[in-house]
Amino acid sequence: MIDFKQLRIPWNLPSYPPYHTGKYIEEYFYDYYIQNKSTFDQTGYTLLPIFWTTAYLNRLDVAPYINILPKNLKYFCVAQHDDGVKEPLPPDTIVFSAGGNSGGIPLPLVCSPIPESYIQTNEPQTIFCSFVGSNTHPVRQQMIDALKDDSLFYIQTDDWSWNINQTKQEMFFNTIKKSKYTLCPRGYGAQSFRFYEALQLGSVPIYIHDDRKWQPYAEKLNWNEFSVSIHISEIDSLKDKLLSITDLDYQKMVSAGKRVYEDFFHIRHIPEYVLNTLTTIHHVDWDQLIEELVRKNHKPGWNYCDVGSCQGQFTRQFVELCNREGYVYAFDINPNNPLIQGCINERLAISDTNSIEKVYGGENNHMFSILEQDVVQNSNPFICEVPSTTLDDYFRNKPLDCIKIDIEGAEVKAIKGGLETLKKCSLIIIECHLDEQWEEIYDLLTGAGLRFRELSTKQKITRKVLDGPRGIRPYQIYCENY
Repeated sequence: MIDFKQLRIPWNLPSYPPYHTGKYIEEYFYDYYIQNKSTFDQTGYTLLPIFWTTAYLNRLDVAPYINILPKNLKYFCVAQHDDGVKEPLPPDTIVFSAGGNSGGIPLPLVCSPIPESYIQTNEPQTIFCSFVGSNTHPVRQQMIDALKDDSLFYIQTDDWSWNINQTKQEMFFNTIKKSKYTLCPRGYGAQSFRFYEALQLGSVPIYIHDDRKWQPYAEKLNWNEFSVSIHISEIDSLKDKLLSITDLDYQKMVSAGKRVYEDFFHIRHIPEYVLNTLTTIHHVDWDQLIEELVRKNHKPGWNYCDVGSCQGQFTRQFVELCNREGYVYAFDINPNNPLIQGCINERLAISDTNSIEKVYGGENNHMFSILEQDVVQNSNPFICEVPSTTLDDYFRNKPLDCIKIDIEGAEVKAIKGGLETLKKCSLIIIECHLDEQWEEIYDLLTGAGLRFRELSTKQKITRKVLDGPRGIRPYQIYCENY
C-alpha cells in the first residue's frame, strides 16, 4: 500500500480568489471520494489521492510515487493546477482537469460561490464589454492590443497577486456587474475563475481561447446559450458579433448563465460528474459495439480481415456474416491461438516492412505483440520470430471491404504499411493502445483522406483529444468509408 499522505497538503496560502472559503476542488473531491469509496470502486478505477496543486506549489517530488504504482489497476485523478498533472501516468489513466494545460477531461475552474452580498446589489450595465486582470498569456496580449483603443471596451490591466485587498475585489466585481459582456481570455491555464464569476454576476462571459479550447461539460451543455466563444484569431470580428446579439437574446443568455452555474458549474456538482463519467466508461461494452457496427454495415459478398484475431471472436462473426460468399483473412502471431475454421489463417505479423519481426508475450497472455513493451509498459519476454508483411503488399490484388486492427500497440506499423488497403475498405475499425502514438495515427489516417469517429460517442476524432473519456486518445475508432 502506497502512502500518499505526504502529497496531500491542505491549502496554506491566502485564498484566491479572495472571497473563497472552504476547500478547493482537489480537497473537496477527496472528501467526497472517501465518503463514497465503495461506489467509486464499482467503476473499476482507483483514485490517485494527491493534492496536485499544493504538491507542485511546495515542490514535492511526485514521480517516485507514480513509478511504483501497481500496474494491474486502472487509475483516475482530479487536478486543479493549471498544468494538470505533469508526470507520466500509467496508460489509460483518466485525468479530470480544471487547468487544462496537459489535457484530460475538462472540469470547471471554480471555488466557493461569490457571496450573496455582492450578487444582490443592482448595478446599471453602463459598460458594453470589460476586462480587469493580469496579462499572463499571449492570448491576453493579443486581445488587449486589438481592443484597447475601442471605446466600447473597457480594459484595465494590473499585476494581481495572492493578496487582493477588499477595495480591489469590490472594484473587480463592480466592473463585471456593470458590464454586459466580460472578456474571459485564457491565462496561464486554459480557463479562468472569471468566466464562472461573470455567470454569477449577470454578465455574459466571452471565452477567448487558442487551439486548446477548454469547455467543461460540452457534451451536456450548449455553451452558445450562455456565453460567446471565439478563437483568438477571430478577435477582430468580436465587436460585430456582440453588436448582432439582440436584447432579448442577451437576456436569455444572462438567465441561462445563472441557471447553468447553479445546476452544473457549482463546485458541489464536480464529484458527481466525475463518478458518473467513470461509471459510463466502465460500462462501455466495446465488443458489443464492434459487433453491432459490423452487422449494421455488412453487405452480401463482403471480404473481411481480422488483424490480431487472438481467440477468434470477431473472426467467427466475419465468417458467419460472409456465409461463404466472401473471404475472411485472420492474422495472428501467437502460435497457441486457434486457427478459425472457414477463413484463411495467417501466422504473419502485419508491419510496415516485409521482413522478420520478433514476437513478445507473457506466458499466460493470448495477445502477443511485435513490441517488447506491452500497453501497460511491462517488458515481455521474447517468444519467437515470424515473417512480416504489409497490408498493401498482401492485399494488392485482393478485394477487401472490412478490416479490424487490434495488435497491442503496433498500430502505427500496420497503418504505415497499409494506407492503400485501408482506403479501399468500406469499414475500418482500429483499437488504439498507446497515448504517445495517437498524433501520428491521426496524421496518417487524415492525411490519407480517411475520416474516423470514436466508437462509443460517434464523435469525429481530433488530433488533440481533450475531452475524450480516456483523456488523451480515443480507444476504439472506426471509419465508414463510403
